[in-house]
Amino acid sequence: MANPGTPPRASINPLRMSTHAPTKPPSQPPLQARLYHDLNRRLQNSSWNSSAAEAHGLLSGLACRGLGAAQLRSKMWLLQVAEKSDIALLASMYDLILRDLQADDFAFNLLLPPQPPENSRHRPTPTLPPTLTLESLADWCNGFGQGFLHDGEQCLSGAAAAVREALQDIMQISRLHIAANADQKTERQLCEIEQYLRVAAHVIFEESRRPAVMPTTTPTPMPNSAKPRPTELPT
Repeated sequence: MANPGTPPRASINPLRMSTHAPTKPPSQPPLQARLYHDLNRRLQNSSWNSSAAEAHGLLSGLACRGLGAAQLRSKMWLLQVAEKSDIALLASMYDLILRDLQADDFAFNLLLPPQPPENSRHRPTPTLPPTLTLESLADWCNGFGQGFLHDGEQCLSGAAAAVREALQDIMQISRLHIAANADQKTERQLCEIEQYLRVAAHVIFEESRRPAVMPTTTPTPMPNSAKPRPTELPT
């Protein structure tokens, strides 16, 4: 992928960072679908007023920084939740994120809006609208950036090149804008983006666990993601 601030490539190769990535994201089990809807409802009624996808991205970013489950409570201010039931739900989800990132079988999945069931009368099309899919992917990426960089960019001082590259890609994906004439090709690209994000999270998690190496040059600052200018998703 191109660096932030430049047009993205016509296609995204989610396998460039690993030769063992899955060929496609597995479908969400019913439990994960219920988790998404429950968490989404809670967060939209909270002062944070965000989505379950963004919360999952934020927690994934914290996990990739090496934050243990016991330390999560001290970071709940990022999610602006105070209810004990909400904190318990997020803590349980964080345990799952840590477990999946530590697994060797690419079990880690993004928490995105589930596809309507095949036999549902609310499913006039075979997939979610591309705009909703991209919005959720962008939310996840925004959340990941908030979590990983929650205490500033000094954490990038000794970061491996793979970490910096993956993080820049994630922040660029958060700024993608879908074209009005989205078609099946666009849906395939969105699937590739989801695959890439799963692999990128694994890479950042694994690389961030390695001993830090002091840089010999000043690291390039991360781009400011506040109110980013949308970039059209290629069709």
